[in-house]
Amino acid sequence: MPEKIVWIDTETTGLDAKVNGIHQIGMLVEIGGNLVFQKEYRMQPFPDDVVEPKALKVSGTTEEDLLSYQDPHLAVKNILADLSHFINKFDKADKAFFGAYNSNFDMSFIFEFFKKGGEKYLGSFLNWKCVDPRYLVSFAEYEGIIPKLRNNKLGTVCEYFNIIFDAHTALDDILATRELYYTVSRLIKDHYAKRT
Repeated sequence: MPEKIVWIDTETTGLDAKVNGIHQIGMLVEIGGNLVFQKEYRMQPFPDDVVEPKALKVSGTTEEDLLSYQDPHLAVKNILADLSHFINKFDKADKAFFGAYNSNFDMSFIFEFFKKGGEKYLGSFLNWKCVDPRYLVSFAEYEGIIPKLRNNKLGTVCEYFNIIFDAHTALDDILATRELYYTVSRLIKDHYAKRT
C-alpha cells in the first residue's frame, strides 16, 4: 500500500489550541508521492473560542469574514467526508502521516478542533507520525548544506529556496510546505550522494 500524507495548515484565532480556534484549514492528500486532493476550508470558530484581533490580522481576516464562513461542526463533517475518499477508517493499516510546517502547532489545533466538534476518532485517518520540513531545514543548516537562516519561519525558508506563495492563507501555506519538503529532501539526498 503506498504511503499517504495528509498535509494540513491552519489559520487560527490565537496561539493556544485549547483557548483559541481555527478559521481556515488548507488540506492536501498525497498518495505514493502524488498529490490527489487539495482544498481550503473556511469556518467560524466555535462559540467558546477566543478570537484575538492580532491573530486575525496576520491572515487578513476580519470578524465580518468569520460570520460568512461555514459552521465549524459542518466543517468537521466535510473534512472527514473528504478524507473518507482516500483513507479507510476501519482499516488499521490504512492511515496517513500528518504533514505540516511546525507540525506540533497545527496538530494541536487540529486535535482540539475535532474534539470541540464532537469527533474523537481523527486517529481513524491519521497515524500521528509527522512529516515536517522544518526539521529537515534545521538538519541541513546543522550539516552546513545550507547557511544558517535568520529564522526558521516558513516565509523566510521559502524565500531562501525561491518558493513563492501568498503567506498566511491556509491552502497556499500548505502547498508551499509540501514543495519545501521535497526541495529540501532532494538537496539532502544529493549532498550525501556526492559524498559516497
